[in-house]
Formats: sequence, structure tokens, C-alpha cells
Amino acid sequence: MKSPIVTFNRVYKSFQDNPVLKNFNLTIGKGESFTLMGRSGSGKSVAMKCLLGLLTHDKGKIVRDQHIVRGMEEGSTSSGMENVGVVFQGSALFDSMSVGENIALALRSRAYKKEASLIKTLVLRTLSQVGLSHDIIDLMPSEISGGMAKRVAIARAIVHKPNLLLLDEPTTGLDPLSVHLIGQLIHQLHHQSQTTTLTITHDLHLARMISTHIGVLEQGKIVWNGHFEDMPSAKVDLVREMVVAQKL
Repeated sequence: MKSPIVTFNRVYKSFQDNPVLKNFNLTIGKGESFTLMGRSGSGKSVAMKCLLGLLTHDKGKIVRDQHIVRGMEEGSTSSGMENVGVVFQGSALFDSMSVGENIALALRSRAYKKEASLIKTLVLRTLSQVGLSHDIIDLMPSEISGGMAKRVAIARAIVHKPNLLLLDEPTTGLDPLSVHLIGQLIHQLHHQSQTTTLTITHDLHLARMISTHIGVLEQGKIVWNGHFEDMPSAKVDLVREMVVAQKL
């Protein structure tokens, strides 16, 4: 494995008396496109929020792009975030901002400052990169389709060329064709940039398209980690069930 960009080492996270992550271990090497899968409520999104520092883990160690993540209470949430891009579930575009303003927000909030003309150039370039017309730059999120909104969210996440890209259920709520197109886009962007990518999804078809590695989470820990082509022969019941259920 190449040098790690993401490391979870014996991480635990509970809510009151409900343990969600239990001895959670995961290492993602530089340039990998890793997909984390599992049943609803298995802890996938909790793991990502801990990685971002939006939740504070109870025990263990999390390292993100050479920065130790401690959590919001300890003030480390923003440390190293200038090199991270995030696509939250549901796109999470700001309704009061245009498409262009949503994408530019990722540049304006960074430690460095960019001139307005350069910001617009970067926004237009990134719109092209995600397959969107420059004509939508002044439209509001309510004026574009769900599939386009996902692409705008991805554009906002990559406009500053992050070292790490995190995507939480990037195809939720989309029709099958849009899911396929978003999968193609994620695969293409990773192939072009080799940005280390962590995607959370329940869709094995999407995982097949975009992943160099897949991990399966059950009862708070990784129970299987490998390549897609090895899933049908896995000795873990949940992995085989996923393959059968999604008819792959």
C-alpha cells in the first residue's frame, strides 16, 4: 500500500449506551478510491463524521492527511480541512446562492484568497470538468435537476483540488440513469486526478464502477476488505448476501 491518507486505529464511538463503532480499523492509501458499504445503521456515516471531526470519537486514533483528528470539542475540526473536499448526502447546496456562488464558496472559505476573476475562471473550469454547461452558473439550486445538483456538489468539493475527497451516498434519490452517470463521473475524476477518495454507499453497482478497494462494515467494525471481483467468493455472509441481493 502507498503512504496512508486516512487511518482509523481501534476507534470506538457510542451514543449513550449504544456502541456504533467498535474497534474500527481502516487504512486508505494515497490515490485509492475506497468504498465503505454496510447495512443502514451500521456506522458508515458516523465513521465519516468522525473523520471530518464533526463527531468526537470515544477511543482510538484517527489520522487524516497527516493531521490527527480529535473532534469538535477539542477544536481540531478545521485542521487540514483546506485539503479535503466533501459531498454530503443530499448535495447540501445553499438554496439562497446561485450555482456559481455555491461552487465558489469552497474557494472563498479557504485559507488563501483568490481574486474574483480567478475564482470565476476556476468555477467555469470545474463546471466543465463535471460535465455541466457554463450557462447554469447563475441559476439557483431550485432551477436545476437532482442529477445536476449532485454534479454541482461534486464541483464544489473538487474546485480547490483536494488531497482527499469524501462522498456520502452521492447517488441517493437519483434515477438509475443518473446513478450510472454520476458513477461514471466519479470514476473519471479519480482516473484523471488520482485524488484519494472515500465513498459511502449502499449501492454495489456504484461501488463496482468507482472502487479500487471495498470495505464492508457490520456491527461497528470492518468485516471484509478487498476488491470487487473477490466479493462473490467471500467467506463473510453479509458480503455474499449483498452480491445476491443486488444480482451481481
